[in-house]
Amino acid sequence: MGNRIFIISVISAFAVIVAVGAGFISSRAGVCRDFSQGEVKTPITRIQVFIAASQLEQARGLSGCQKLPNHSGMYFPFSAKQSASFWMKGMLMPIDIVWLADNKVVGISAFVPPPSGKLDEELPRYVSPQPVDAVLEVAAGKAASYGLKKGTQIVYEKTTQN
Repeated sequence: MGNRIFIISVISAFAVIVAVGAGFISSRAGVCRDFSQGEVKTPITRIQVFIAASQLEQARGLSGCQKLPNHSGMYFPFSAKQSASFWMKGMLMPIDIVWLADNKVVGISAFVPPPSGKLDEELPRYVSPQPVDAVLEVAAGKAASYGLKKGTQIVYEKTTQN
């Protein structure tokens, strides 16, 4: 009888550990998803975007995300036009950085690679070609396939609040 209780206790403890571990893993897998959402319309497609509106959200960005689903990205709105500088700290995938001013593409930093074992202070900075009021990040190579190039007009709309 005592042996049976011990075995049941061990199995129960193991089940709890597995359940907690699975919850932690799934919460990390969703790291890209706990943002407000919106949509960016280009002349040829619609891109579902996670919105990094606060300073904390903008600092985190897509760090830790393993991939972006097709027709998705992250949108960084700024309260005023500014010279923007981005880096790839914590990024796990290459991206295209689309620089926007007045809902128009003013530049694209294409195929920006994730960092490769560099210290934070050694990471390259990617700077906007002029003051911008928003930035759109999409998977590497997707900016062109979404019809985005210098001069392209976009329409941005927030769809959900986090």
